[in-house]
Amino acid sequence: MEAKTTGPFVVLSTGMGGRAEEQAMHRQNLPDSLADIFNKDNPILETISFGEGVYFYREAPRVGHHNGKFAKMSTATSDEYPGVWKVFKSNERVNWIAFGEDGNYLVDTDKNIQCNGPLLRDYNNRGGVVPLRCASFGFDGAWVVVEDDGHIRSHSLNGRIKAVLKKKPVRNVQLSTYSDISYFVEYVDGEIQWSLPVSWRKRADEIREMPVRVDEPSVPSSKDVSQKTIFAFGHKLDQFCISRDGGAFWRGIDDQQIVQKLSQPGTMSAFSLGEQGSCFWRKGSSTWLSPPTEMAYPKVWDLWLSTEAINWVAFGPQGYYIVDTDKRLYASRSRDLLRNHRNGYQIPLRCASFGYGGAWVVVEDDGTVRSYDLHPKVLKAVSVKNIRTVQLSLTHKSAFYIESMDGMTSHTLPEDWKGAVRNILGNREIAAYLSCPENSADFNSVSYQFSTSWRHTQRKLPTVRYIYRISPATSTLENNYQTYLKRVENEQKLWHGTTRHCTLGDNGRELHLCSHKQCSLCQIIRTGYKKRFALEMGMFGKGIYTSTTSSKAALYSRNVQVSKYNAILLNHVAVGRMFKTNKADNGMTRPPKGHDSVCGLPGTELKYDETCVYNDDAIRPVYLVLYDAEL
Repeated sequence: MEAKTTGPFVVLSTGMGGRAEEQAMHRQNLPDSLADIFNKDNPILETISFGEGVYFYREAPRVGHHNGKFAKMSTATSDEYPGVWKVFKSNERVNWIAFGEDGNYLVDTDKNIQCNGPLLRDYNNRGGVVPLRCASFGFDGAWVVVEDDGHIRSHSLNGRIKAVLKKKPVRNVQLSTYSDISYFVEYVDGEIQWSLPVSWRKRADEIREMPVRVDEPSVPSSKDVSQKTIFAFGHKLDQFCISRDGGAFWRGIDDQQIVQKLSQPGTMSAFSLGEQGSCFWRKGSSTWLSPPTEMAYPKVWDLWLSTEAINWVAFGPQGYYIVDTDKRLYASRSRDLLRNHRNGYQIPLRCASFGYGGAWVVVEDDGTVRSYDLHPKVLKAVSVKNIRTVQLSLTHKSAFYIESMDGMTSHTLPEDWKGAVRNILGNREIAAYLSCPENSADFNSVSYQFSTSWRHTQRKLPTVRYIYRISPATSTLENNYQTYLKRVENEQKLWHGTTRHCTLGDNGRELHLCSHKQCSLCQIIRTGYKKRFALEMGMFGKGIYTSTTSSKAALYSRNVQVSKYNAILLNHVAVGRMFKTNKADNGMTRPPKGHDSVCGLPGTELKYDETCVYNDDAIRPVYLVLYDAEL
């Protein structure tokens, strides 16, 4: 929430429910040029400030408009505040501006703070200017600044305003240059206090009222599973992260400390992104906040330094937050976001998220969904699922990511994100892979074929531990295979070993494909076999190789990560008419004329058989087998 009272007046709730699309702001005495912009373009503002005949504002990022964040300053600023104009025209990104009388100003940018008055001070022990949360000039030379650690410095303030500022930690304060008793204060916890002219108060109160929607929990799912995916939208355009089963993909994250956390092996427990480089990361009992969080979300930083263990954090615009700890919930604007039981105890939350234009959603522990200003598509999605976690986009009105209590996911995402998300999710839901229970017909049949075709007598026959039946990644892949098989006939079940960069299948319950481009195993299961990725040094040239001998295929089964199991694929292969030979020809790119595949027979150049096909449609994986690795 921000108010500027130097002649023109604007009040809006930029972080919690300010919907400029529906004129959820009150404005008065604006310059005609600025009023025309607001009436025509309906911007969602991150900050706005007025000086003597000048203005500055910056919009929140939104897709398809001004290529993201957009800032505008009136041309009169070049005459009234030339220092500000110079900074605005430089390559520095202006975060916010405080305009004062007689040309006084303070400009906060992504690189430094510039001021032509006494508002700034340097650190005593390490030099450099002390960063600020906010600053404002007031009536008759008064001013106030709130430093990054919450310390307040001021000059010539009215005693009533001083008392308000001492009440509790302050996020934002705005003074009036026309009155020494008018002010606007927002505290770190989201509470707001102001003293405004009587004619402004009714409309200002209407702006901050929030009609909260409450949806009763949907019918519980028949099977609840643990959370599978960590997803986080960033506060910048084209910024997100998704992680599942140790695999992770992110875009638009440049901070090397954050990247280092994301690159750690293992699965994250929680991850969220905030403004100005803020980030929360948790894996198990270990938690971390990026250094910029201290200034952008000081209350979150203080909680992290306390004895309470943080479970998860939802970062909102303008410093808003929700923090779930091992003891309780904390939130800015807690009266709207949180509820209590009749006995006074807080109602726990499963999750919470802030979205575009001030929207938000929380899911209480019984599945009740409370929300404000959700896009109709998002509202429909959260109303039909028993939600475990929901994440809203701060830059796309209708974008969201949802995981329900049964582990299924739904999402609406930018088109160019979908490929990466599908890679992490395995291009399908959990039900697409069936774990074959021990002693089931599938398990017995496949394990029998594995053991009876293990012909390397010098290598001990390993024990089969887990078997998964693989459904086709897409109907197109299956249709192509069936069409090819119908044409050439002669289907065989053959083994193929390859490289595994992850620990796919090691848990014995379900499969979640990793996103590593060099993980041949996951790529084959995800998109089928691709001849173009085959090596050219094969005995029969560039093709897709299999064998009836499980121990031969196992020679090519390689783990990159440490695992007590090896993985091998049993495939359906349409071999058609086979060209049988015991002579190598590594220059081949297709079978001899009149044949559909090449079969290498044991002899002087081969100890064990191998079959090579040259058409992607001739083969598809049917079973994944996990067996004991050699120690």
